Amino acid sequence: MAAAAETLRFDATYAVRVISDLVPNPFVARGIVADLVKGLEARGFGAAKLGAASGVIIDRLRVALTKERDARSEALFRAAVKAGEIQFRLRLDGNNWQMPDHMLTTEPANTPHLTGADGGALGRSLFFPVFRSELNGEEQNVAVHLDGDSTVKWWHRNVAKSNYGMGLQGWKRGRIYPDFIFATGGKAGAGRIVVLETKGDHLQNPDTDYKREVLDFLTQNFSWDHAVPAGQLQIAMTGETVECALVLMEDIPAKLPKLIARAV
Repeated sequence: MAAAAETLRFDATYAVRVISDLVPNPFVARGIVADLVKGLEARGFGAAKLGAASGVIIDRLRVALTKERDARSEALFRAAVKAGEIQFRLRLDGNNWQMPDHMLTTEPANTPHLTGADGGALGRSLFFPVFRSELNGEEQNVAVHLDGDSTVKWWHRNVAKSNYGMGLQGWKRGRIYPDFIFATGGKAGAGRIVVLETKGDHLQNPDTDYKREVLDFLTQNFSWDHAVPAGQLQIAMTGETVECALVLMEDIPAKLPKLIARAV
């Protein structure tokens, strides 16, 4: 009795479904897949070879489409920011992100508090107490450093994807949730609000590069909102500007003091 032989084939319909998250229009997706198959056939890929390599072909197609989507999204995002259609600014019309006046915690009452370098309570955090268990060791070092610098007026540990977390939207789908936000004082009351994203030493990768590009671009394009609806009292400008920065954890000891000093 002969063994049944299964012939693999390239399923164009399946390929269209696989890339539907990248190309939502099925007619456009079908055209892309057809052009891909035509190009491979021109390079000597017959039906058997296409079938045998179908998994690799679809994987490479997804990689190429993702790269193209990201490049086009970035170009549109940058153009929209330059045109004022997307704005990174502190608004004066009451629709700006609001910092809560309190936060709930599930930590037990006897949970140890994070203390400063002198062993005393932290004094510049917007919320007290700061529980040691809510920050990893590297984040604790950042918090203690911020709290101990006299030029820092206040700091806040931003909790990613929580009801209280502040997220920044770039040209990729996911938001960037910075780890810390802090403010510094300067001459005549002017200073900076700094949005700080920290990354572990092992996380220097394309995602880190993307976040750095977004944060640098937003910093360059930050502005105050000067338009206030009729009937609302104009808020006096205090001179603050906003800076976003990404610093690898291994660079925190050297770069964080300079970042704080530059923000004065």
